[in-house]
Amino acid sequence: AVTLAHTELDTDGISYLSLLFDASHLSLPELKLLPVLCEVITKLGTDLLDDVQFTNRIQIETGGGGVKVSPIVAATHNSKDTGSISFHVSGAALSEKAAGLLTIMNEIISDAAFDNGERLKELITEMRSGAEGAALDDPNRFVVLRSRATLSEIDAKADLLGGVTQIALLRELEQRIESDSSAVVAELTAVLDKVISDPNLMVHGTMP
Repeated sequence: AVTLAHTELDTDGISYLSLLFDASHLSLPELKLLPVLCEVITKLGTDLLDDVQFTNRIQIETGGGGVKVSPIVAATHNSKDTGSISFHVSGAALSEKAAGLLTIMNEIISDAAFDNGERLKELITEMRSGAEGAALDDPNRFVVLRSRATLSEIDAKADLLGGVTQIALLRELEQRIESDSSAVVAELTAVLDKVISDPNLMVHGTMP
């Protein structure tokens, strides 16, 4: 069954689209890879375009609006201590390019190419460096995330996706990709396939 809710809004000529894929069914090792998948999936190119070509295509097809992919942790409706995780693909485009936005989103989730080992290693290194820098800039946030990880499911997932636990994973991936990039590629591909094959998809669109 499909539930459709409609509300009139003034979008000022901009179309917005969000796809929320339920990722709560992923195993713990797969969940650890979800932030990495979200970070790299729009930056590696597709089966037909390299990373630079695809980045340019995103900007052209959306009129500069762009597309973002991120993991989202949210409390469930009946408990603030348990949480669901979603693979969130969102974007904005000029209204006349709304069809192009949908096409780009489809290419991201259907045609992403992970086989550029050098580019993947570069992106993981950037992620690790950025996370370590964030921990140095705001250590209290990371301490709080880690200390709360034992208190509830939702806090544990928040630390897993953006805390010290994630930094440790990025360091491990950086080493592994040097020796066996094909294994890392296979793991990321498997996580993506598992996420987008789940039937629990929520779509939110705001369009003129």
